[in-house]
Amino acid sequence: MIHINNTSTYHKEQITTLGWELTVCNMLYPENSPCREVIKKNAPYGTLLCEFLSSFIDMKQVKTILEAGGGYGFLMKDFLACCPHVQAIMVDISPAMLAEQKKNIRGNVSFIHSDFLELDNALLSDIDLIICNEIIGDFITVCDITHDILESFALDEIKECKRLINEYNLEIKANPFNFNLGALLAIEKICKAGTKYIYISEHSCESESQGEFRECVPVRPTFNPYEIRLFGHSEYTIRFSHLEAVAKKWGYTIHRGVYNDIFGCRMTPKLQFILNSTASAKDEYEILRQFIGDMFTYEYVVCCK
Repeated sequence: MIHINNTSTYHKEQITTLGWELTVCNMLYPENSPCREVIKKNAPYGTLLCEFLSSFIDMKQVKTILEAGGGYGFLMKDFLACCPHVQAIMVDISPAMLAEQKKNIRGNVSFIHSDFLELDNALLSDIDLIICNEIIGDFITVCDITHDILESFALDEIKECKRLINEYNLEIKANPFNFNLGALLAIEKICKAGTKYIYISEHSCESESQGEFRECVPVRPTFNPYEIRLFGHSEYTIRFSHLEAVAKKWGYTIHRGVYNDIFGCRMTPKLQFILNSTASAKDEYEILRQFIGDMFTYEYVVCCK
């Protein structure tokens, strides 16, 4: 039977802290983070992301940035340090997270308490760059859909899944399958608004470890979004090929890859020992194992109009 994974109530009413939900952004934020020792440059996420996006985007031409679900605001804080000319808009469904962002971000920034999918499209059309970083896995996922259910159920969510699959010719490899309905509606909304640049990143169900990390980082594709259980809620991994298909149909050029493209981790003898070790002798070892795994579990897309 189908199940709709919807985290909105949790984020609106229950969340007070990200707690142990250790995002890549949060892992890189402390200056003494062990994760900074293995990346190409000792810098926080926002700084590295801004430099990476500059490969595809003339950041001097970006005047407005909107970030959806910005957590503690660390990414935007560092992004604005690199681009002080930018006007930032933070949109979050969680009043608790908006309060944290207001503490941490300084400069030309405004805050909107809203579900991203309920934002006025006119607002999005005035934005140069939209960032959805490590957030779309929390958007609605419809789970355990069979091909029979897709054809026969009158539920609104199923009708939208069917529309998106047909309209964008989305490949489905499993039966039953899980479908990232909220994530796809979000990128469709952004594309319809004509936003010039889009950056989206999240856990992927299509990524795999590469190069010298392939043998010691067991990340392989499943091609069907799977559940990640977290405190008080679950999120689902993303089929990035589906996001890519939607953006391409709306005329965007796509740059897609894994996080290690951005962070450029180096395999050192110490890191190789940690990744091949079966024991966590130190907290540092467990943090680095998670971080390196995330370098290949997370994918990103940069969409340019």
